[in-house]
Amino acid sequence: HKSLAVLRQVSVAINVRNAVKDYSLVVKVLPTDDNERYSIKYKFKQLLKFSKEVQVYLEIVKPMFRLCNDKLPQLKFCTPPVAKVFLGQMDALNDCLVLENVSVTGFVKYNQGNDENKNDICVKSGAKNDNRNELSNQIKHCNLVLQNMAKFHALSIALRTSERKSLSQMFPFAVEGEGFRQIFKHISVPLKEKLLGHLFLKEDSDIKHIETEIDKEIHELFWKMLELKAVPKTLEKEVLIHGRLDFHNIMFRYEEQKPVDCKFLDLSHVSVSSPVIDIIIFLYRVMSSSIIDTCHLSFLLTYHSHLIEYCQQLGVTKDFLSLEDLLEEFQEKKMFGMMMTCKVMMAEYMLKTVTLADENTDDPSSIYLSPAKASLFLQNVEDLCLCPTHRDKLRKESKFPITCKM
Repeated sequence: HKSLAVLRQVSVAINVRNAVKDYSLVVKVLPTDDNERYSIKYKFKQLLKFSKEVQVYLEIVKPMFRLCNDKLPQLKFCTPPVAKVFLGQMDALNDCLVLENVSVTGFVKYNQGNDENKNDICVKSGAKNDNRNELSNQIKHCNLVLQNMAKFHALSIALRTSERKSLSQMFPFAVEGEGFRQIFKHISVPLKEKLLGHLFLKEDSDIKHIETEIDKEIHELFWKMLELKAVPKTLEKEVLIHGRLDFHNIMFRYEEQKPVDCKFLDLSHVSVSSPVIDIIIFLYRVMSSSIIDTCHLSFLLTYHSHLIEYCQQLGVTKDFLSLEDLLEEFQEKKMFGMMMTCKVMMAEYMLKTVTLADENTDDPSSIYLSPAKASLFLQNVEDLCLCPTHRDKLRKESKFPITCKM
């Protein structure tokens, strides 16, 4: 993933009681010879981000693996959906992680694992059938991710149950708003600058006035989003979420060209929140809104049925989200996923205070945008938007019906 981390693959052979054991490992560190990592802002943020990831592996992932080992006879799964950590060091100077190399056990990235299959489909089928197969394949991958997401959430509930404390009390470092603030700024600031550029402001007073108005809208939106993502007020709605899942930080294992297991990478965004937030973030980062609107019930049923199954295997019989609450929260919070993945939606929100109501007004001296100019601005943003809804516009306009299979 995008970071300043250095990754190294190493092979280690250890002689244990005259038996040689081979391990394939990944060592992840930040450059120790970088003298600017404390003085340059973005490098320092990466340092803090990696420090948090090390802490997550040491204080959350390790206990999850221990819990799986303790419950192994009654579990149908052996490990959490993340790489095993062998060593972690966190001293603010030489943070380091030593993880299992999941690629040697057959895990690959989504596109890499399906290039050959996709090429076969393209040769044998027309464009319409190709779209059908690609969508069906994507839904299979989504369902598998949701199953493993339920596993990760169930393990966090089991940790909470065994300690008889809230996750917020157990892992205070996973309760923070600064990481989300940086993600929000990364999306909103370039959009604000682009919008100001479209206004062609000539006077400094105009710039300050309109920028203040836009900043008010951005500030209001930030707090709305933060409230949706905040730690739940009731215990049964509280889990540890990955917080940034998409196909770029997930590796899959295949059997007969079908996905059968997956591992989550990059745990620097793990936080305490509602499970719905994890589901929403993932779905809106990999699927277009039209497909989610059609298939969300199937996705939520897949997630919840596996959550119940995993909780029961872990000996947890209460204090987890009901299906009714899950469906209700999805409708209440889906705006979070849409807004945080689609630049067009955020741009539309910013336009509220700078768009004239009169369709016929086109005064070039106005500091506000006419509806026609606002439409041109949105078209420009749409061309740059990488969300699945705009990226897969051709799929959205296709005529074949969408069917969802669990």
